[in-house]
Amino acid sequence: MQELLAVAQGNVRLFAFVGGDVSGVLVAQAFVNALENMQRFMRGNQAPFIAKVHQSGLVKPCKNHRELLRMLPKKASYRFRLHRNDLTAKAQRTQRKRRERLIQDDEERI
Repeated sequence: MQELLAVAQGNVRLFAFVGGDVSGVLVAQAFVNALENMQRFMRGNQAPFIAKVHQSGLVKPCKNHRELLRMLPKKASYRFRLHRNDLTAKAQRTQRKRRERLIQDDEERI
């Protein structure tokens, strides 16, 4: 449980090998085989997440962004979202204020 919280709090993209008890060479080869699939998975999934890497190079989701963030305490989850999306949130507030001003200006002209 603590490991999952650490992944969520650290905004980690974790790929775990799930091929059983095999040699280090086979594990390394699995990650080499999975590299392209891992890159595709990263492009399509927001951090934090945990994905399984199979010996064949197949990459499958284990825990997604939402599942991991639900594990965080409410206040920590809120702080994480604010920190991660701080610039986006500020930009959205600025755009919202500009739109409100434009609407007010239009109403005053009418």
